[in-house]
Amino acid sequence: GGTMAEVKNAVSHIERGQLGQRITVDMNGDFESLKNSINKSLDNIQNVFEELESKLHKMREGVFDTEDNFQTHGVYQDIIDATDDTEVAIKSALDEILRVIQSMEDGDFKQRIQGDMKGEFKLLKNNVNLSLDEIDEALTEITDTLTKTSKGDLSARVERTMVGQLNVLAQSLNE
Repeated sequence: GGTMAEVKNAVSHIERGQLGQRITVDMNGDFESLKNSINKSLDNIQNVFEELESKLHKMREGVFDTEDNFQTHGVYQDIIDATDDTEVAIKSALDEILRVIQSMEDGDFKQRIQGDMKGEFKLLKNNVNLSLDEIDEALTEITDTLTKTSKGDLSARVERTMVGQLNVLAQSLNE
Protein backbone atom coordinates (compact mmCIF):
# COMPACT_ATOMS: atom_id res chain seq x y z
CA GLY A 1 0.00 0.00 0.00
CA GLY A 2 2.60 2.60 1.06
CA THR A 3 4.94 1.87 -1.82
CA MET A 4 2.32 2.31 -4.53
CA ALA A 5 0.85 5.33 -2.74
CA GLU A 6 4.26 7.06 -2.87
CA VAL A 7 4.70 6.23 -6.57
CA LYS A 8 1.19 7.49 -7.30
CA ASN A 9 1.89 10.66 -5.30
CA ALA A 10 5.13 11.29 -7.24
CA VAL A 11 3.43 10.76 -10.61
CA SER A 12 0.59 13.05 -9.53
CA HIS A 13 3.15 15.80 -8.81
CA ILE A 14 4.74 15.27 -12.22
CA GLU A 15 1.33 15.64 -13.89
CA ARG A 16 1.01 19.06 -12.23
CA GLY A 17 4.49 20.14 -13.35
CA GLN A 18 5.95 19.84 -9.86
CA LEU A 19 9.27 18.15 -10.46
CA GLY A 20 10.71 18.29 -6.96
CA GLN A 21 8.97 15.16 -5.70
CA ARG A 22 11.07 11.98 -5.63
CA ILE A 23 10.21 8.42 -4.71
CA THR A 24 12.10 7.65 -1.51
CA VAL A 25 10.54 4.45 -0.21
CA ASP A 26 12.76 1.38 -0.28
CA MET A 27 11.80 -1.12 -2.97
CA ASN A 28 13.15 -4.42 -4.21
CA GLY A 29 14.18 -5.79 -7.59
CA ASP A 30 12.57 -4.32 -10.67
CA PHE A 31 10.59 -1.84 -8.57
CA GLU A 32 13.85 -0.43 -7.19
CA SER A 33 15.17 -0.07 -10.77
CA LEU A 34 11.92 1.61 -11.84
CA LYS A 35 12.10 3.98 -8.84
CA ASN A 36 15.70 4.92 -9.67
CA SER A 37 14.83 5.48 -13.35
CA ILE A 38 11.88 7.71 -12.48
CA ASN A 39 13.97 9.73 -10.03
CA LYS A 40 16.85 10.09 -12.52
CA SER A 41 14.40 11.16 -15.24
CA LEU A 42 12.97 13.78 -12.90
CA ASP A 43 16.50 15.01 -12.13
CA ASN A 44 17.23 15.35 -15.86
CA ILE A 45 13.96 17.12 -16.62
CA GLN A 46 14.39 19.45 -13.66
CA ASN A 47 17.98 20.29 -14.72
CA VAL A 48 16.86 21.08 -18.28
CA PHE A 49 14.01 23.30 -17.05
CA GLU A 50 16.32 25.11 -14.65
CA GLU A 51 18.81 25.71 -17.47
CA LEU A 52 16.06 26.97 -19.78
CA GLU A 53 14.69 29.23 -17.07
CA SER A 54 18.16 30.65 -16.47
CA LYS A 55 18.78 31.23 -20.20
CA LEU A 56 15.41 32.91 -20.71
CA HIS A 57 15.89 35.08 -17.64
CA LYS A 58 19.29 36.24 -18.95
CA MET A 59 17.80 37.03 -22.36
CA ARG A 60 14.97 39.05 -20.74
CA GLU A 61 17.68 40.97 -18.87
CA GLY A 62 19.56 41.62 -22.13
CA VAL A 63 22.42 39.26 -21.29
CA PHE A 64 23.36 37.02 -24.20
CA ASP A 65 25.89 34.52 -22.88
CA THR A 66 26.29 32.26 -25.89
CA GLU A 67 29.28 30.50 -24.32
CA ASP A 68 27.18 27.84 -22.63
CA ASN A 69 28.31 24.26 -22.18
CA PHE A 70 25.20 22.65 -20.69
CA GLN A 71 25.03 19.10 -22.02
CA THR A 72 22.24 16.55 -21.84
CA HIS A 73 20.83 13.98 -24.27
CA GLY A 74 18.06 13.39 -26.77
CA VAL A 75 15.11 15.75 -26.93
CA TYR A 76 16.45 17.57 -23.87
CA GLN A 77 19.59 18.52 -25.82
CA ASP A 78 17.43 19.48 -28.82
CA ILE A 79 15.53 21.95 -26.62
CA ILE A 80 18.75 23.41 -25.20
CA ASP A 81 20.28 23.64 -28.70
CA ALA A 82 17.17 25.39 -30.07
CA THR A 83 17.34 27.88 -27.21
CA ASP A 84 21.04 28.46 -27.87
CA ASP A 85 20.33 28.97 -31.59
CA THR A 86 17.63 31.51 -30.74
CA GLU A 87 19.99 33.33 -28.41
CA VAL A 88 22.72 33.44 -31.09
CA ALA A 89 20.26 34.78 -33.69
CA ILE A 90 19.04 37.53 -31.37
CA LYS A 91 22.58 38.46 -30.31
CA SER A 92 23.79 38.52 -33.91
CA ALA A 93 20.93 40.79 -35.01
CA LEU A 94 21.44 43.12 -32.04
CA ASP A 95 25.20 43.29 -32.64
CA GLU A 96 24.65 44.27 -36.27
CA ILE A 97 22.01 46.87 -35.40
CA LEU A 98 24.22 48.32 -32.66
CA ARG A 99 27.18 48.49 -35.07
CA VAL A 100 25.16 50.66 -37.46
CA ILE A 101 23.73 52.83 -34.67
CA GLN A 102 27.27 53.36 -33.34
CA SER A 103 28.38 54.48 -36.81
CA MET A 104 25.46 56.95 -36.84
CA GLU A 105 26.61 58.29 -33.48
CA ASP A 106 30.04 58.74 -35.05
CA GLY A 107 28.49 60.75 -37.90
CA ASP A 108 28.74 57.97 -40.51
CA PHE A 109 25.38 57.58 -42.24
CA LYS A 110 26.71 55.29 -45.00
CA GLN A 111 26.63 52.05 -42.97
CA ARG A 112 23.65 49.74 -43.38
CA ILE A 113 22.38 46.80 -41.39
CA GLN A 114 23.40 43.61 -43.20
CA GLY A 115 22.57 40.00 -42.61
CA ASP A 116 19.60 37.75 -43.06
CA MET A 117 17.03 38.77 -40.47
CA LYS A 118 13.50 37.55 -39.98
CA GLY A 119 10.29 38.86 -38.47
CA GLU A 120 10.50 41.98 -36.34
CA PHE A 121 14.28 42.15 -36.79
CA LYS A 122 13.80 42.26 -40.58
CA LEU A 123 11.24 45.04 -40.18
CA LEU A 124 13.63 46.96 -37.91
CA LYS A 125 16.50 46.40 -40.35
CA ASN A 126 14.48 47.65 -43.32
CA ASN A 127 13.16 50.70 -41.45
CA VAL A 128 16.58 51.70 -40.13
CA ASN A 129 18.18 51.22 -43.54
CA LEU A 130 15.46 53.24 -45.30
CA SER A 131 15.80 55.98 -42.70
CA LEU A 132 19.56 56.05 -43.20
CA ASP A 133 19.06 56.23 -46.97
CA GLU A 134 16.82 59.28 -46.51
CA ILE A 135 19.17 60.96 -44.04
CA ASP A 136 22.25 60.29 -46.15
CA GLU A 137 20.63 61.54 -49.37
CA ALA A 138 19.24 64.63 -47.62
CA LEU A 139 22.57 65.47 -46.00
CA THR A 140 24.34 65.02 -49.33
CA GLU A 141 21.95 67.42 -51.07
CA ILE A 142 22.09 69.95 -48.23
CA THR A 143 25.91 69.78 -48.24
CA ASP A 144 26.00 70.24 -52.03
CA THR A 145 23.67 73.25 -51.76
CA LEU A 146 25.77 74.81 -49.00
CA THR A 147 28.97 74.23 -51.01
CA LYS A 148 27.49 75.90 -54.10
CA THR A 149 26.20 78.82 -52.01
CA SER A 150 29.59 79.27 -50.33
CA LYS A 151 31.18 79.47 -53.80
CA GLY A 152 28.82 82.26 -54.78
CA ASP A 153 25.99 80.36 -56.48
CA LEU A 154 23.10 82.01 -54.63
CA SER A 155 20.55 80.29 -56.88
CA ALA A 156 21.44 76.86 -55.43
CA ARG A 157 18.43 75.22 -53.81
CA VAL A 158 17.58 71.97 -52.07
CA GLU A 159 15.22 70.32 -54.57
CA ARG A 160 14.51 67.12 -52.68
CA THR A 161 11.25 66.83 -50.76
CA MET A 162 12.09 66.22 -47.12
CA VAL A 163 10.14 65.73 -43.93
CA GLY A 164 10.57 66.71 -40.30
CA GLN A 165 13.73 68.46 -39.16
CA LEU A 166 15.45 67.82 -42.49
CA ASN A 167 12.64 69.76 -44.20
CA VAL A 168 13.07 72.65 -41.74
CA LEU A 169 16.80 72.71 -42.54
CA ALA A 170 16.20 72.52 -46.30
CA GLN A 171 13.60 75.32 -46.19
CA SER A 172 15.97 77.48 -44.16
CA LEU A 173 18.67 77.01 -46.81
CA ASN A 174 16.26 77.83 -49.59
CA GLU A 175 15.15 81.16 -48.07
